[in-house]
Amino acid sequence: MARQQRNIKQDVDAVVARVETVLPPPASWLTPTGYPDLARCIRDSVWSTGVNYGGVKNVIGRYAALPGYSPSNDSKQLAAVIDGAGGPAAFADEVNNYQRTSTRNGILKAQAIREAAQVMIDHVIFTTDDLKSRHTAQTAAFAGTETAWKAIRGQGSGITWTYCQMLAGIEGVKPDRMIRRFVATALEIRSVDADYAGQLVTRAALRLAEKHGAGAVTLGRLDYAIWSYEREVNAQRARARRSQPKEATGQKESRAITRMNQALATTEAALPTSPAETT
Repeated sequence: MARQQRNIKQDVDAVVARVETVLPPPASWLTPTGYPDLARCIRDSVWSTGVNYGGVKNVIGRYAALPGYSPSNDSKQLAAVIDGAGGPAAFADEVNNYQRTSTRNGILKAQAIREAAQVMIDHVIFTTDDLKSRHTAQTAAFAGTETAWKAIRGQGSGITWTYCQMLAGIEGVKPDRMIRRFVATALEIRSVDADYAGQLVTRAALRLAEKHGAGAVTLGRLDYAIWSYEREVNAQRARARRSQPKEATGQKESRAITRMNQALATTEAALPTSPAETT
């Protein structure tokens, strides 16, 4: 998508229109809940990216059984739990999760979580209160924290950085594939990049808050409403696929033979006529 060729006001209008068409009234939107401890914010932000959240819950359950775990763990204690398991690879064994930050040259998410915890430790951010106060101050040091987080392999988009802050109670939008798909549909285009999708949802939230009230529409509530809608769309598609009757093996083979014969006929028709046939 060539962003410079788009009209941002019209695009915001399109996102607002889609919100008001397919989502329930803002007063019924849920307020997303995060975590009081930074360890879970870090862990969830990385583990939940690009996967079904049901699997994440299973991993979280196994993590909670590890020595040193506490619901109030800070970034230092998160690092200690991973190191106590024997390091990121052994930690991945313990929680039975070998997902990587990317299918191409990605590192274990367990490794990314350990590195993210270290970023927080290095920047003296141990608790959610620390993170929120640094976000409010918006110092050069906090910008350095963001840069260091994004330097972790697979975290360059900044989506997990934003989501970690949202889980800590900081308003934001997580422009993951769910949000981007909603925005792309609103704009009637195939895809939209994360930064632009985030900008549009942020501006749409401001527009909707003017109409429905700041209490009903916050950026976090809009983000969660969109995410929930797209998750349900996914679930409906999955149910529709499962409800379709499976094609019998004989029918598959028959269709394959038909396609092969059609291809052969096309190939033969394209062959040059031999000299003997032209005389």
